[in-house]
Amino acid sequence: MCGIAGFYDTKSHLKENHFAALQGMEHALKHRGPDGYGYWLSDDLRKGLIQRRLSIQDQSFNARQPFHSADNSIILSFNGEIYNHPELSVQFKKEGFVYRSNSDTETLVFAYQKWGIGCLEKLNGMFAFALFDQNTSDLFLVRDRFGIKPLYFSTQAGILSFASEIKALETLPFIKKEIIPELISHYLSLMITPAPLTLFKEIYKLPAGWYIKQTQNGDISFTQWYSPITALSEKLILKNESEAIDLLDEKLQQSVKKMLLSDRPVGVFLSGGLDSSLIVALMSLHQPSINTFSVGYESWMQDNELAHAKKIADLFSTNHHEIILDEKSADELLDKTIYHLDEPHADPVCIPFSYVSKLAQEKNTPVVLVGEGADELFMGYNIYQKYHQLNSFGLSKTQSLFSTGTKNFIAGCARKVMKTNDFHDEILTNWQGDRALFWTGALPFTEPQKKLLFKEESQLFSDPILEKIYPGLVLSTDTHSFIEYHRKQLLKQIPNASLEQEMVYLELTHRLPELLLMRTDKMSMMHGIEARVPYLDHVVAEFALQLPTNLKIGWNCTKYLLKKVAERYLPKEIVYRKKQGFSVPLLHWFESGEYFPSRAITTTESHGKLLGNISTEKMSLYNTEKMSNAVQRWSLLQLSLFEKML
Repeated sequence: MCGIAGFYDTKSHLKENHFAALQGMEHALKHRGPDGYGYWLSDDLRKGLIQRRLSIQDQSFNARQPFHSADNSIILSFNGEIYNHPELSVQFKKEGFVYRSNSDTETLVFAYQKWGIGCLEKLNGMFAFALFDQNTSDLFLVRDRFGIKPLYFSTQAGILSFASEIKALETLPFIKKEIIPELISHYLSLMITPAPLTLFKEIYKLPAGWYIKQTQNGDISFTQWYSPITALSEKLILKNESEAIDLLDEKLQQSVKKMLLSDRPVGVFLSGGLDSSLIVALMSLHQPSINTFSVGYESWMQDNELAHAKKIADLFSTNHHEIILDEKSADELLDKTIYHLDEPHADPVCIPFSYVSKLAQEKNTPVVLVGEGADELFMGYNIYQKYHQLNSFGLSKTQSLFSTGTKNFIAGCARKVMKTNDFHDEILTNWQGDRALFWTGALPFTEPQKKLLFKEESQLFSDPILEKIYPGLVLSTDTHSFIEYHRKQLLKQIPNASLEQEMVYLELTHRLPELLLMRTDKMSMMHGIEARVPYLDHVVAEFALQLPTNLKIGWNCTKYLLKKVAERYLPKEIVYRKKQGFSVPLLHWFESGEYFPSRAITTTESHGKLLGNISTEKMSLYNTEKMSNAVQRWSLLQLSLFEKML
């Protein structure tokens, strides 16, 4: 695990200070790789790579990066892990490839030499990498299937520059950070700017499962090398439920075992919930001594899962470590998390995730397994169950049965008869307007709520890179354009896709890679910790994607099949207790805290472009203690604090 960055200047726009440019990026990523660094600059000064190293496999000098092939034709800077490296290395050695190291980085070089960029389909792992092929003068920038590792890039000044984090790009003399105000609306809906865009003009994030190819004449192409639609479209034939349980159990065991591949200690972030507890149980089959790490909150036991985590730790005799987070500590961390996240990110779990990562660092455990992905693949959130229940009454099918007038009448009656909340009102609004019923599992602001916030609606806009990656997607402040584009991609290949399939696909397109996995990466790497995600081993994920809905939400039980597997290893009171999630006592801190109430949501005149189109009067309402939706206030607060740092 590490940080990578570099540039490909095909037209020699960067006239001087080439090494200084690389050095600036390397310094900005120091936290991602505390164990060393490396540089490479081509003889013509047009190509450069850096890497900050966190040594996990092969800590020797032979595995240093940027890594050169024996003939210096391939130069690679790699962030991640290739879990099938042992199997591939055996194959390559039989075929005559000569290893100079024991690293998976060298295996990746050999894989490219054998299969070209088609090697991506052979890899099992998490990765973002930059590869220069000196034979063809091509550069490849790659992001893994589910976006576990981030990769940003820019085309400013006619130079393709790239890095694991935006802060490395902004050290370059030709990079300017210009806000795109229209994208604030999408942040308020989705908690982070949707890929490939960031909040900054001409600074992008490569979507999950895509790669970039730049040729020596400056041509840039974008290719989607992996899509979960393929797995969604396949039919899994199972004899019975028992077979499904056995298969999932086997695949999860194999995934956890693979992810123990390390020359350094491996631990688990243990919340005490189903997902992390099952990881501990499966890990105990292969590793006798396990370090587990949990976080709780001082004087707010409602959001604490420490007691549940302790039960699991005792059950499997782990070396258990806890950290208690108080409001003052959370408040002190705010500005630092905003810096490390690079752009506004409204998930408050960043705070405890950072602290538990720091705990792992202090206990010399640089690799941890985490439970991200399980809820999205196995439909674990309660909101999924709500949509599933509504759909069981035929809600999505009735959209095409009634005229617009009839739907408006029915929706109006429903609002009068039922006591609707924001959730119900949003569904009724989408149903009336023939829009996708489900947008995301975390929707801080609905479209009507956003309209109240903004002074005026902005114009439609496009972007040349956006057009290359997602042709025809033109964005406005209405986030539906983004949701509908991705929904149509699914329906093109699976015309009869169910609402449940739509939900999973949309979550894998945005929420998982850009919100949850971005949080996992940035907050763990903030402390030089590598976080691995066993549920997102693509073999496990593709099996889960093919499962029928009744094995995910069966008998009114979320994550049904996963819980059946967990019954084999965990007490039923852990498996079936009410889902709590990795929560944060935001409302308590905002209403009764000593520090958070003083965190007013404000705009600044010097950087008014970020929040300039939001009504100051409406913004001020979110500074009152009466505000019931703490996540909305948190989302606006992150914008306000980010603006002050610009």
